Amino acid sequence: MGRLKHNVIANIAGHGWAVLIAVLVVPLYIKLVGIEAFGLIGFFVMLQGLLVILDLGFGQTLNRELARYSALPDTLKETRNLLRSLEIVYWIVGIVIGASIAMLSPVIAQHWIKAQALSQETVQRAVLMMGLVLALQWPVSLYLSGLMGLQRQVLVNAIRIATSTVAGVGGVAVLALLSRDIVALFAWQVVVAGMSVVLAAFMLWHQLSLGGHQSHFSSAALRRVKRFAVGMTGITLTGIILIQADRVVLSNLLSLDRFAYYTLAWVVANGMYVFITPIYSSFSPRFAALTAQSDVAALRSLYHQGSQLMAALIAPVAAMLFFCSYEVIELWTGAAETAKNAAPIVSLLIVGTALNGLMNLPYALQLAHGRTDIGLALNLALISLAFPTLIFMAKTYGAVGGAAVWASLNALYLLVGIPVTHRKLLPGATREWLLHDVAMPFFVAVVTVATLRSMLGTGADRLETAVHLCLISMSALIAAMWVTPMTRQHMLQVLSRGHKWVKRLTTLLA
Repeated sequence: MGRLKHNVIANIAGHGWAVLIAVLVVPLYIKLVGIEAFGLIGFFVMLQGLLVILDLGFGQTLNRELARYSALPDTLKETRNLLRSLEIVYWIVGIVIGASIAMLSPVIAQHWIKAQALSQETVQRAVLMMGLVLALQWPVSLYLSGLMGLQRQVLVNAIRIATSTVAGVGGVAVLALLSRDIVALFAWQVVVAGMSVVLAAFMLWHQLSLGGHQSHFSSAALRRVKRFAVGMTGITLTGIILIQADRVVLSNLLSLDRFAYYTLAWVVANGMYVFITPIYSSFSPRFAALTAQSDVAALRSLYHQGSQLMAALIAPVAAMLFFCSYEVIELWTGAAETAKNAAPIVSLLIVGTALNGLMNLPYALQLAHGRTDIGLALNLALISLAFPTLIFMAKTYGAVGGAAVWASLNALYLLVGIPVTHRKLLPGATREWLLHDVAMPFFVAVVTVATLRSMLGTGADRLETAVHLCLISMSALIAAMWVTPMTRQHMLQVLSRGHKWVKRLTTLLA
C-alpha cells in the first residue's frame, strides 16, 4: 500500500502540474495569438485524441504485461522482446501519421477548418506542424505506458512535469519574444516532442536492462498478446469515437471562434482528470497484478478503496465547477464575454466528465481480467446513439447541445456499465459501490457547494472571488473526504500525527 500511496501522490502531482501549466498559459496564448488561432490549438487537441485509435490497443497491452511482469518477474527476456516488437510498430505508425497529415494539410485548411481572419496558408502550415508533433509524440505514449505498468509513476511524472513545463512556458516565450504566429508555437512543440521521445525511450529500456541480451522483433510475442490487444483495439477505437465525437461534429458545424469557446470549456472540464487519471494509473497495475495472483479478497478491498478515493476527490471539483463555472472562467481569463459563452458549456461537460471518471476503476477491473468485451459492447451501443443525437443537438442548440450529449452518454454508460461489470467480475459489489463508495461524497459535495455558492455576493473583485472559490472548494473537499470511509481513515491518521507533533513541539518549547 505504501508504493501505491506514493504512486497516487506522484500521479496527482504530475497531472496537477500539467493542468496548472495549461491554466497559466492558455490565457496568454489567447492574448498573444487571438481567439481564432487558439481554435487551431483546439483542433490539434482533437487530432491527438482521434489518433489514439491507431494505438491498436498496444499501449494498454504493454501496461498490463509489464504489470504482470512486476508480479511474475521470471519473464524479462520475453518482456523485452515484446517491447521491441511494439516499439517498431509504434514508430512505423508515427511516421505514417506525420506523412498523412502533411499530405492532407491543404485539404484540411481549405475544406474543414472555417477560419475567418487567419489566411489559408497559415492554417495549412500550422496543420503541417501538427503532423510533425504527432509523429514524434506517438511513441512517447508507448514508453510511458510501459513505465506505468512497472509502477514507476514517480519517474513518469518527473518526465511529464519537465516536458509540460518546457512545452508551455517555452511556447509563451516563443510567441512573446520571437513571433506571434501560431505556426511558431507548433514549431516549438516539434522540438519538445523530439526531446520527450528520446528521454522516455531511454528511461523505459533502462528499467528493463538485461546484460548480454539483445532484444529483437518477435512475431511470437505479438501473437501471445494478440487476443487482448485486439479487444483493446476495439475499445480504443470506439472509446475515442465517443470521446471525440462532439469535437469532430462541432469543429465542422461551428465557426472557429465558437469552437474556440468549446475548446476552452473542455480545458476547464479536463481539470477533473488531475484526479481521475492518476487514480486510474495507480490502481490499474495493482488490479492486474492481484488478478494474476488470483487474490480476489485483496482485489475486492482495493477496488472499493480506489472507488472511494476517486469519488471523494472528484465530487468536490465537479460540484464547484458546475455551480461556479462563470466565476471560475472569468477569474481565469479576466474576460466576462468569454465566461458568458463558455460557462454553460462547462457546467454540462463537468457532469459528463465526473460520471466518466467514476467508470475508470470499473474499466480497470475489466482490463485486469482481460474482459475487453464488456467495454466494447457498451461503447458500440453508445456510438449508435451519439452521432445522430450530436448532429441534431448541435444544429439546434449549438455548443451547449454538444455538451449536453456528452453528459447524457456518460449517464447511460454508468447506469448500464456498473451493474454489468460487477455481476460478471465482482459479484455483490454494486450496492456497496453505489451507497458507500460514491453516493455520500457526491451528495455532501453538491449540498456544500450549492449552499456556499448561494452566499456568494455579486460585484466582488478578482481577489475576493478567488478567496471565495478556494473556501468553497476546500469546504466541499473536507466534507466529501470525511463522509467517505477510506479517506476519513487517512484524515484521522494525519490529524493524529499532527497532534503528536504539536505535543512534541510544545514539550520542547516548555
